Amino acid sequence: MDKSYKIRCAYPAHRLSLSLGLDIAAINKPFDVNMINLGKSGGLSLSVVIGCVDNPQARISLAKSLELNSPGMAHRVLWLDGGNHEKSGQVLLGNMSGDEDLHNYAFPEKSGFCVGLPSPALIHPELLFNEQKPLSQNLSCAEQINAQSLSINLRVAAEINDYLRGIAFGGLRKFATYFDLQTGSSRSIYITKANILKSVYS
Repeated sequence: MDKSYKIRCAYPAHRLSLSLGLDIAAINKPFDVNMINLGKSGGLSLSVVIGCVDNPQARISLAKSLELNSPGMAHRVLWLDGGNHEKSGQVLLGNMSGDEDLHNYAFPEKSGFCVGLPSPALIHPELLFNEQKPLSQNLSCAEQINAQSLSINLRVAAEINDYLRGIAFGGLRKFATYFDLQTGSSRSIYITKANILKSVYS
């Protein structure tokens, strides 16, 4: 495996370990759902699968991790997905891959809190399909190389870090965040039953 690729995998894990005070390690291999071992902690573990990929094949593999969750029972796998275009991006958090499960189990009666968030692929099914990008004939080589903003990946990473802090220490209020560097705009969708259902059914 390319040495630079290993560095790119290990560096974010190191930064997150320092930021969150948790033991986070990078696995320099393509993701496979069998890497998630839910049997070690007697049902008390929570696995957060973080996706920072740019192709649908990789996201399909990440989406399969939610199949380890059982409807109506405590979910032990969360999928946190970060993605971006040239100057805009989004971060999405979910643990339910079926819209029927979401409608029936997301807000248990008398619990007073939410236990189910829609999978990133439920909110944006296009994440699992190839996107055909038009090729501009008017860009120089330098412009094509620098089409993506230098700061967009840092912004995605910062948002992911904020979500992880909310998951680890409590107080998470949102499940989707969208931002645009060119306009300076940013908005989050907050965890309410109406917002969750609207994100899937609208």
